[in-house]
Amino acid sequence: MYGPASKSEGPNNSFKPNLLRYTKAMAEKACHGFGSTTQVGLTQALGDKLKIWQRRAIGILTLGGGSIGIAAAITLLLTRTNPIEWIFCIAFMAVYAWGVWCGVRLLEGQLGAERSSLRYWLAQVPAFGSPLLGYFLSSGFHTTVSVQFAPLKLNGNFLLGSTFNYSLFQPNQPWFIGVNVFAVAVAWLLARGGQQSAP
Repeated sequence: MYGPASKSEGPNNSFKPNLLRYTKAMAEKACHGFGSTTQVGLTQALGDKLKIWQRRAIGILTLGGGSIGIAAAITLLLTRTNPIEWIFCIAFMAVYAWGVWCGVRLLEGQLGAERSSLRYWLAQVPAFGSPLLGYFLSSGFHTTVSVQFAPLKLNGNFLLGSTFNYSLFQPNQPWFIGVNVFAVAVAWLLARGGQQSAP
């Protein structure tokens, strides 16, 4: 379905959830009441989970996927003779190098690493093809659902590894549009983590 394919931070023990205590007075007995506690640190707890095991998992996937992608792009570059294809391969190499940088920042726990990685994963969300232009990129893993037009067909695909596809002025290329749902999920986690780590 797609074209050329390739195949820390320590735990944070400082988190102490805040407890919001409230008391509701009984109407008929003002001197009596009952107390309850609500844990308002739930969102912060989710953010801390991202900084520990989710952050490490996404960091490893981003770093490893970027490294594999660079190797695949270099391999493809060496087999191509068209300068336009060289430009495409070099462009994808640059994107994967960006992924390596994002993965290192995540694993080192650098400030703002979630936001930079979010942009990298958002670049992996769309998949589309047409006789004019086609694009697909994944780093580390993807689960992609797409709809092809003429003939109408629903496709699904997944891969552990890194893959990319490009096309330019290919009359036989079918029209399709798709979404990498795994990249959407990772981007959502990174967006939540970025909000929690923002000053």
